[in-house]
Amino acid sequence: MNANNEPRKSALYLLLPAIQILGTITFIWQAMPEFRQVAINPGEQLPRDGWSDLISFSLLCVMQIAFWCRVRWVPIPFRRPNLILNHVLPVSG
Repeated sequence: MNANNEPRKSALYLLLPAIQILGTITFIWQAMPEFRQVAINPGEQLPRDGWSDLISFSLLCVMQIAFWCRVRWVPIPFRRPNLILNHVLPVSG
């Protein structure tokens, strides 16, 4: 691994999970009013909101793309003999 390229790979490796976490927080924040309405008025039909469905689907797609890009193409940059990291980050091979 090139020493010049290592900070870039580390940043990319940490950016992709950050995208997933941000997507999860946004998904929960966006869906919370619907869950609140179901809890307050159980059995009542929620109004149809196509925009909300589109946002939810888009967030889930972005989160999946970030996950699979990280798994397939971004190597773990912290792969050094370290007892603690070897227990936290499962490394195969």
